[in-house]
Amino acid sequence: MIVFDLAHQLTLGAACAMYRSTSPKPRNMFRDAFALSILVAMLCVVSLAIWPGWQSMYLVDLDGNLARLMTAEAVQVAALIACFQIGFTLVAPALYRFDPRHVRLLAGIAWLLLLGFLSVVLYERAFFVTSFRDFSSRTHFEIGWGKPDSLLGGSVMCFLVVSGALNILCTTALFARHRPSA
Repeated sequence: MIVFDLAHQLTLGAACAMYRSTSPKPRNMFRDAFALSILVAMLCVVSLAIWPGWQSMYLVDLDGNLARLMTAEAVQVAALIACFQIGFTLVAPALYRFDPRHVRLLAGIAWLLLLGFLSVVLYERAFFVTSFRDFSSRTHFEIGWGKPDSLLGGSVMCFLVVSGALNILCTTALFARHRPSA
């Protein structure tokens, strides 16, 4: 889901830039963080290729048109990398003026608001996995564990768990590698 992914990249960039100031290898922090950003972008490309309606939140019909899908993938990768870069170069330096505890609290609140917005306001777009045409023609969405076209218990959920675990593992390794020396 592109909104989540863009917010993730912005947060990742800002967090890595803020952590960079305490890293024993600050030059390598951008390189390593950028590699993680590219990994996340590639996972998003896979998601868009497999579930184009869901990943685009059913705003654009990408089903069955390879040229449109490839264009959307290129735009998505560019936007994801741009969000990482904005977080790294613009957001983090602005946040240095504030107490880090307040920054983490505000980031947590912003993420809760985003997740709430996706889960409540855009709940059908977030939890229903189908084609653009099917989504556009439906008036009733049956969303539940294991239901046809439901995110819950389906292939998208499996993909999200695996890609989330990979992301957590790589992010943890990144911050462990750049942990300040004791």
